[in-house]
Amino acid sequence: MHGALNNWHPTQPDRYQKSTEYLLNSLTYGWWLDEVYAFNDGDHVQFGNYEYDGDANAYLLQDPYPSIWPEGQNRARVTSAVITGIYQVSEDLTATGHPVIKQRARDLLQNPRINRIAEIGRSFAPVQAGPDRFTAADTFVLREGATTYVAAFNYGASSRTTDVALRDLGLGGGRYEVTELWTGQRGHATGRLQAAVPAEGVRVWAITKGRH
Repeated sequence: MHGALNNWHPTQPDRYQKSTEYLLNSLTYGWWLDEVYAFNDGDHVQFGNYEYDGDANAYLLQDPYPSIWPEGQNRARVTSAVITGIYQVSEDLTATGHPVIKQRARDLLQNPRINRIAEIGRSFAPVQAGPDRFTAADTFVLREGATTYVAAFNYGASSRTTDVALRDLGLGGGRYEVTELWTGQRGHATGRLQAAVPAEGVRVWAITKGRH
């Protein structure tokens, strides 16, 4: 899976359907596969945009095409794999690798709060399916012990607000503590989870029962 959020190519979209949204379409309708297999496979993570020669050597695309996807799209790609169940990284992180990609790896693959979800190894389920079978859901949920995790994606070019009733996440009444795991930002929710999701990006929250 490459690092693009959606099927970006202006003339050959079918060549580039291994996008974050493409994977999340699979998760939307196949999240239950982690009940069949030990792990539901989120495939490998790439931050760059590659072409391949006849010997399967990978080369970053050059202008006019993007060579490295924006950080928000990379963050969404990592998150999509994490909430599917298991993932692997497919990048050159050696001394000869691209310095931006190596920095992205340092920033995005070493967040202990996000990696804790990957260690659980379970698939998130969609809060609500997409409007049709070709469209991915944008919000996914997993309950693990006393913590409910919610991942909200934004496939669009403008910021959006996620607004989900806590009962739709399997939660009861009362006040809940909410932590966004990429930023560490803390807040609370009563009745509904309402929060901004950046354009072409993602937010992941851990929700626990508040103290009285």
